[in-house]
Amino acid sequence: MEKKKRIVFYVSFEPQIFMYKLAKEFRKRGYETVLFTICEKDKFNWDFYKEVFDKIICSNFEFRKPSLKTIPYFLKRGQSLVKFIIQSKFAKPYVILGSSGINWQIKLARKYFFKKDPFIFYTYDIRSQFFASKQEALEKNPGFELEAEKYNFEHCDGVIHKGAPDELNYIERRIFDKINFPDLQLSFLPYCSKDFYVPLNKNKLSKKDKELHLVYVGFFWTGQGKEISEFFNKILNQKIHLHIYPIALAYHLPKEQEKEYTQNFFSQCIHNSYFHIHETLPPKKLISEISQYDFGIYPYISRSKNNLEPIFCTGNKIASYLEASIPMVFTKDLNYLEKLMKSYGLNISYDEKNISILNKRLKSLNYPLLEKKVEKAREDYSVEKNFDRLEEFIKQVVTKKNQNRF
Repeated sequence: MEKKKRIVFYVSFEPQIFMYKLAKEFRKRGYETVLFTICEKDKFNWDFYKEVFDKIICSNFEFRKPSLKTIPYFLKRGQSLVKFIIQSKFAKPYVILGSSGINWQIKLARKYFFKKDPFIFYTYDIRSQFFASKQEALEKNPGFELEAEKYNFEHCDGVIHKGAPDELNYIERRIFDKINFPDLQLSFLPYCSKDFYVPLNKNKLSKKDKELHLVYVGFFWTGQGKEISEFFNKILNQKIHLHIYPIALAYHLPKEQEKEYTQNFFSQCIHNSYFHIHETLPPKKLISEISQYDFGIYPYISRSKNNLEPIFCTGNKIASYLEASIPMVFTKDLNYLEKLMKSYGLNISYDEKNISILNKRLKSLNYPLLEKKVEKAREDYSVEKNFDRLEEFIKQVVTKKNQNRF
């Protein structure tokens, strides 16, 4: 019996939902799937990811812990970390998909564990896009982390990025004068999966109270509380319900402190009767839950005028809203997203000039027609429809790597 080709996901944080979708498709096509993740075991739904990964190796060690607790923390979890390192060394992959939340960890993996293996740098957020100069970047990032991103780009055999096809063309001459990118590059978005699709929900909350209900699913970053609350208030003051399903809002805190942190984060709008915070739900249950709302919302709030991220970025929430059969409202600054949605007649964007009439504008839309367009869009914007491109790209990377060995 022919041995299965082993696809190794090497992740410098807890796994993301798009990795689940990719791993499931790899397994359908006869590959073996292995996940290496550098985080604490209770930071992600182990049983959920076990459905699509043949093996999960978790460091159960968090490098972002406070320095004063490093020694006792290391003594408690150091053995798990050592085991993780040993297993990394003997992974025997067909190809490595190294995904960075933390670039220096991917750099070390490439340099010491997978130097001879076909290695694809599967970027998540690209730090080089957020700042116009190295000086600006160093104000919020350690230098070794920035250098590690450059190293990962230059020492991989191929790059997969989740934004616009041309986004890598604009990274040079910002933080670094020159980056020697590999020839093999692929724009592969965090697509929908048919396994998550739910039918059109005919029992919307808005049918009961005759008021609009918007939903937000995703991350919030520490320090954004004031800007987020101010923006949300502009929506709430129009008597639009806003439902929040936060992800990793307070990942760095014990469970008992999360509620207090959340209330402080949304202090400006937490007491508004139109503002609703919900508990984080398992991925598939979440899609079914949010289908009862009228629109998903994708705001992008940035303090930096030099940030290129909104021009090129996409995100997992796009797929979540489409899977739930709900149209999406998004910031006009999200240029590539607007281009994508425009092709389906779903470019419902806003800016600061028209946010005050959002309620009136959304109610004027032909909602049944939007629902039909969403169904069309999610069929096209699916991992199943686009997976051949990814598989062919991986074959090219592996072939070129193997040719260069001789």
